[in-house]
Amino acid sequence: ALSLEHDDPATFVAQFSGADRPVADYLAGEVLERLPDDVVDFMLKTSVVEDLSVDLAARLSGRDDSAAMLDNLARRNALVVPLDRSGTWFRYHALLRSYLAAALQRRDLGEVARLRVIAAQWFLEQRDPARALALASEAGDSDLVEQVLLAHGLGLTLAGAGRCVRRAIDLLPPSQDGSPTVLVHRALLAVDEGDLGAADEALAALTAVPDDGSDRRMTSLRKAVALHRARRAADLAVAHASDSVEDPGPYRLTADLDPDVRLLMLADRGALRLFAGDHQRAREDLLKAIHLAEAAGLHSIELHCRNLVAGTHVADDDFLQARVAAENAIAFAGVRGWDRTPNLAYSYMMAGWAAFQVLRPEEASTWAAISLDVIATTIDVDVEGAARTGEAII
Repeated sequence: ALSLEHDDPATFVAQFSGADRPVADYLAGEVLERLPDDVVDFMLKTSVVEDLSVDLAARLSGRDDSAAMLDNLARRNALVVPLDRSGTWFRYHALLRSYLAAALQRRDLGEVARLRVIAAQWFLEQRDPARALALASEAGDSDLVEQVLLAHGLGLTLAGAGRCVRRAIDLLPPSQDGSPTVLVHRALLAVDEGDLGAADEALAALTAVPDDGSDRRMTSLRKAVALHRARRAADLAVAHASDSVEDPGPYRLTADLDPDVRLLMLADRGALRLFAGDHQRAREDLLKAIHLAEAAGLHSIELHCRNLVAGTHVADDDFLQARVAAENAIAFAGVRGWDRTPNLAYSYMMAGWAAFQVLRPEEASTWAAISLDVIATTIDVDVEGAARTGEAII
């Protein structure tokens, strides 16, 4: 404990990896024993989160002097670390936090759940649904998990946080399996994971639960996920049968749709319109989806839509615009380190096909080879089909 105050305490603490549990317990215990009881209580209550803001600490501990408490702790030892220069965010050293968490659970397991719910609600207020969902799941608060899923599950999935959503659903008790919120997200995740059998099973169970229209968000989510399933399978028969390509049908984009629902439906409807030969309206849908994705910072689905815009120009035999759109998508992905992602295979092939059509065979072969090189087994069937067929022709 005295060694924490030597010239380089951070290095000293870092030497304790925590692999030796007795050593970790001894170190953390010695640190806590040197602190007043009210300070230890403050640390115990605030140990339920990894990154701790002053405001969140006040909410968890009920103390108005949380800023001074954290600042003082950071000054006294190397186990409490400030994360910014303004003294707003802090983090307990992992070794200390694990000790505090265990001590809090031994003291009152119910208090752990209560504090996690408080933290989850705080993160919701701060528009950080991923951490809110994780904390609500850890707290075992099924109602709060469903609340976060309904409001933010689709947005999290579109942002690439599908694992967070999947984990939250898997932690729910079996009694929640028939919930529309759970079913709609199971279907959404299954489609994105390529498990269309599981998606159909969830959608069938969802259909068996009547929708009285009282929850507009749920009503629109049902439509969006059904359309997403049809698009992922490139199933034009299902798309036409459900009238999903035409505006008057059940997939009409009403003005009251939430932005994330509208984004998914525009992207999927644009893809289906492209496959059905309605190139102009497909491009209109996709460009609107790109605008929404840009505003929300959802780069993955934006790339998906940029890919398909190139496809609409190829379908119109406008190879100059197709090449521009494809290379724009490739550049967009490149600056984000996604130049080898399977999702970019479509744009590589569109660039190759455009080059082939304007009699640039070497350039066409290069793009086509890259397209096949980045394809993975989980890629969309329509994309893989286009890539392999195009490469064979070239």
